[in-house]
Amino acid sequence: MADKEIILKGLIFIKHGQVGTRSEGPEYHIQTKKADFLLKCDDNRHPWEPDYRLEYYNRMMVEINGVSMGSYVLVKSIHKICSKFIPDLSSELEDCLWVLEAYGTPDNMIKALEKPKVTAKFNPGSVGGSDGCNAYGGDCQIVGNTMSISNIISTLMFCSPPEIMKQAAQYYMALKAAESFEIIGKKLCIHCGKKAGDLVFICSRYDTLEKYLSASKDWISK
Repeated sequence: MADKEIILKGLIFIKHGQVGTRSEGPEYHIQTKKADFLLKCDDNRHPWEPDYRLEYYNRMMVEINGVSMGSYVLVKSIHKICSKFIPDLSSELEDCLWVLEAYGTPDNMIKALEKPKVTAKFNPGSVGGSDGCNAYGGDCQIVGNTMSISNIISTLMFCSPPEIMKQAAQYYMALKAAESFEIIGKKLCIHCGKKAGDLVFICSRYDTLEKYLSASKDWISK
């Protein structure tokens, strides 16, 4: 039977399987009016590895152009078709130390280096953190869910391997182009225009809480 092109409109969500099994890793689905469809962007992705292209659209309403492969839909293109108005998220934005998880355009999201971490801490009128090598700071203006970052300065150390400096350069380029942001769960996405793409962060406060709860459960079970 030939593969069939398909257009889907609905809500993206993520499922996780039983811990310790091959299905433990994330599965990406779209819930339409008719059914729930399993999605894939890359057949070669390891089952435990996140798909950052689909991760970005989690809990968003989207339209997908893809090919039905029988048990799943292979995504060819995806775009958001609506989003709720976000009034004033400045307090929620300032509650976390944000750790960069991925960056790039929605069609080409790049996983951030695990170490050293790139961070951002927002305060009224400013943002600062680490680019993975140097400390930085700058002015940050928030109005509703719009964002403007300017006057960024940093220390001037050189770090190796070269990938650290390359990532830092791309990070600064995106920060300077910031236009708007949204917070969904423990994720922050800063939209930085078509050229720079997006910066996707995770709140380290929640990471710490999850590790604490996990450790507590292990201790109680002994």
